[in-house]
Amino acid sequence: AEFALQKAEKEEENLPENIAEIIKIIEAIDAKEKEELRKTIIINKQLTKEGRGKQYGIGIVKALEGLIQNGMLSNDLMTNIKLEVASGVEARMGGAPKPAMSTSGSGNMGITATVPIIVTAEWLNIDEDRLLKSILLSHIVTRIISNYTGDLSALCGCFNKSAIGAAAGLTYLLGGKEREINNAINAAASNMTGVICDGAKYSCRNFSMSISISPQRN
Repeated sequence: AEFALQKAEKEEENLPENIAEIIKIIEAIDAKEKEELRKTIIINKQLTKEGRGKQYGIGIVKALEGLIQNGMLSNDLMTNIKLEVASGVEARMGGAPKPAMSTSGSGNMGITATVPIIVTAEWLNIDEDRLLKSILLSHIVTRIISNYTGDLSALCGCFNKSAIGAAAGLTYLLGGKEREINNAINAAASNMTGVICDGAKYSCRNFSMSISISPQRN
């Protein structure tokens, strides 16, 4: 009965059917909606800061920071995206006393869908308005994919849902239009789809870190 109710609620969501519709939605958001989107930035940045400041799990974040300090890893945009995503997921899986702004019911997906966009915008000094719209685009694309695959399945949600949303959001952030966003989604889906979930634990950090820079490579 509960599953049937959830299915009915999804059917009533009335989500946009294509990228052109999504672009119209995100470009028409008002001040109140922007304020809600700012919470994504604040909450997830607080979580990544927690992960960077303390060691959770095996401490992959500290290990990567050590490689940067020793000159063995480049301190560039892609490395910082990996570090921020890994720190957020590692802290969350380690029981950090900080919330994550979720997407489609998952905190780790929320981190993967938004943190790469936030880091890129800050690194390139992109204006807040563009950033907020890019985050919303990522959330919407992730939600649409989740409606097709289901909220819970054998598939890793970060690989098969939120990373594709992040690819769409990053493309818009960098000035991409409908065609480029569609191409980014197709490229991300062909490169990342099919990874199986092995359960919610520290290994989620490895998955999220690995796919956090895939949209940029594509």
